[in-house]
Amino acid sequence: MIINKGNISFEASIPLFEEAKTSNESVQCVLNIKTGEINSVAIIKNFYFKIALTEEHFNEHYLESDCYPKALFKGRITGFNWNFA
Repeated sequence: MIINKGNISFEASIPLFEEAKTSNESVQCVLNIKTGEINSVAIIKNFYFKIALTEEHFNEHYLESDCYPKALFKGRITGFNWNFA
């Protein structure tokens, strides 16, 4: 099963500071329905913030998206069972 419109979101806001909340709605994910193996990839620069400076700091200082343009996740869902019946 392949999904091209997955979503990752997070919030790291703290009171009295600018909001640090974002999401990426173009995450790709592949699920092997026989084994429960899951792989996903997100392009870091597809996380958008309300405040441009927050986005700049996120990409340049925190995630260094020019050096590390993608976030990868590989795993296996334990106890996965595709059978719904």
